[in-house]
Amino acid sequence: MGIDMFIFMQKLNRQQKLLIGVGLLLLAAVGLYLVQKKENNQNLNENQNINVPGSVIDTSDWVTYNEPQLGVEFKYPSDWTKTAATIGPDINSENSFWRDIDGRDYLEHFSDGKLLSQLHITVKQSDLSLDDFWNSARDIGLSDKAHGSYIASHSAKIDTLTFTDDSDDVNKLSSLSQTQHVLIKAGDRFVFLSFETGSKDTALAKHEIAVWQKVLDGLKVEDSEWITYNEPQLGIKFTYPKGWSGGTTSIGKGVGEDPFWQEDILGMAFWSGRDSESLINLSLMVKSSDLSLDEFWDYGKGMGLTNSPKHILVNGFPAIVDGGSVDYSEVPDFYWESHKQILIKNNKNFYYFDWSSGADTKEKLLSTFEDFDSLISSIKFSEPIK
Repeated sequence: MGIDMFIFMQKLNRQQKLLIGVGLLLLAAVGLYLVQKKENNQNLNENQNINVPGSVIDTSDWVTYNEPQLGVEFKYPSDWTKTAATIGPDINSENSFWRDIDGRDYLEHFSDGKLLSQLHITVKQSDLSLDDFWNSARDIGLSDKAHGSYIASHSAKIDTLTFTDDSDDVNKLSSLSQTQHVLIKAGDRFVFLSFETGSKDTALAKHEIAVWQKVLDGLKVEDSEWITYNEPQLGIKFTYPKGWSGGTTSIGKGVGEDPFWQEDILGMAFWSGRDSESLINLSLMVKSSDLSLDEFWDYGKGMGLTNSPKHILVNGFPAIVDGGSVDYSEVPDFYWESHKQILIKNNKNFYYFDWSSGADTKEKLLSTFEDFDSLISSIKFSEPIK
């Protein structure tokens, strides 16, 4: 066989020998490529066995996310990192639509020091419809191909996972990320979820997406049992329980005979609520003044303001609270009664809240404090219309 091959090669011309040589080189190159590919696949499988969990998502060690003031609950992996939730408006936002929010939070997943995925949660109250809200938020990259859905027992909109080129932003997950946005409407509250993952390892990226889908499947969103008070002429907006009646605003009217509460009054409003367990009364007075916060409090002593105020911040605005009091009274029946006053200063405008509550047990009374504190934490200011 060897002699025959030698004689055959001798009979070939130079061009034929060259073609055979090139062919042999190509066969060798293909063989080398197949060997290397097999080795790479073996290494990839080994890496996947180490870094990428199986297709079945184990949720046995997941922890519960629950921020009562955001009204969102779900379970997420224990190796995700949760930041401290920010409650109240985002005064640093460059976008006015996302500045006026109830709060936001972030969760991130790191592995070996690398950011694999992140979830942003934003809650905002609005009178808009679901479609109008989505369209109003389009400037942050929401897709125009979103479809209607039903998530956490609420109407929702969701877009498909889309690739985005983030090569211009070194802080992003990778030069090519996958994002998905979910918007849920619960009464007049909107819960906006933005998920993003990026990894050069396709299997790892797919796992992150599978985890996100599991998180979304277990999402719970509280119904909005509160309604929004919004009075542009007073420059204030906040929420209060649906069971409270009133809220009718009297523009430019004061109260009582004290000249201090008759002059430069922008307006006032009253609320009341009563059920089988408790009684509440709330009044709001808005007055313009050049006084300082402490001076205003002293002048307002005629309205029953105490001598032991405490300085606080309400959503970043300076305020004074009297600390409240709890007394046991026999009038009209045996019940516990409390009283609390808060004065908030926004530029030259002062917002005075006078709160009183009663209940047949101390425990029920204290629960009404939570409602009032939630009301105060939801306050948002704007410039009054004059």
